[in-house]
Amino acid sequence: MPPKPDNKNKKNIKNKPNSKKKQNVYEVDPVQILVNVLAILIGGSILIGLIYLFFKTYNPKQRYFVNKANYAYKTIQKELVSYYKERGYVYTSKDEKVDEFCLLIGKKFSGKSPDCKNDNGMMKTNFKFKGTKIEIMGMEKPPFEAGGTLAKDIMIDVNGADRGENELGIDRVPVRLFSTERMGGLMAPLNCSHTDMMELGIEYAPICNNGAEIDFMTTKIPFGYDIFQIGGPKGETKTINRDVPYLRADCTAFGGDMAGLDEYCDAKGFYWNKECYDEFECAVWISKVKM
Repeated sequence: MPPKPDNKNKKNIKNKPNSKKKQNVYEVDPVQILVNVLAILIGGSILIGLIYLFFKTYNPKQRYFVNKANYAYKTIQKELVSYYKERGYVYTSKDEKVDEFCLLIGKKFSGKSPDCKNDNGMMKTNFKFKGTKIEIMGMEKPPFEAGGTLAKDIMIDVNGADRGENELGIDRVPVRLFSTERMGGLMAPLNCSHTDMMELGIEYAPICNNGAEIDFMTTKIPFGYDIFQIGGPKGETKTINRDVPYLRADCTAFGGDMAGLDEYCDAKGFYWNKECYDEFECAVWISKVKM
């Protein structure tokens, strides 16, 4: 017969009672819930506020537009001045079939053969700046009379005609190139506001084509201008004003002579600065973009 089990060595298989009771999952502290909800709401509000401030104050989309538009403007302006100084003009005839200046800068900055031939069609892309999305449009159109000289309106599209909104003030801005006279070899923004045309007498540029109502001559987006006094008392350049709209700069430095809008200057109270007409000549340069 098998031996009887030793009860003395038998292990106690009963579980000892836990010293701590398990928390009932259905027991909830309403105060703690309220604290948690408030913390989430406050944290979410702060995050939304920071995002709003970022897009409102920094506005990356607008800064991109300003940055790229200024790059194109300054690049073309530099080449235009050089072209004008070498020839004494930019355009010679309203009947031209090919824009020679377009051919020059298009090949130089795109690395490809630009499309600068007038085909009497809709405005087209002439070339794209190499390594960017920036396209120049409208240089194939023949020049026209403006301000006592031949001129041409072109469009800067910062992200290309095949992408983006293709809207004035969003990714497009029109500018005018002047052949001779007081604005020879220079560029200027244009008015695309019917209101400013009717109330202020500022020409509405045909290239605007009934787009957004924006007067690029009276706003700093995308172009601001600095005013300098050239050759002051000690032969130094003196800053008169910085980052002002084109017409404001014109009024202050030249009494409205650049745009031929002296009446606009009087109406707005933007008077010719004495330091620019009574002491030394002033100059207007496009501002350096602060990004």
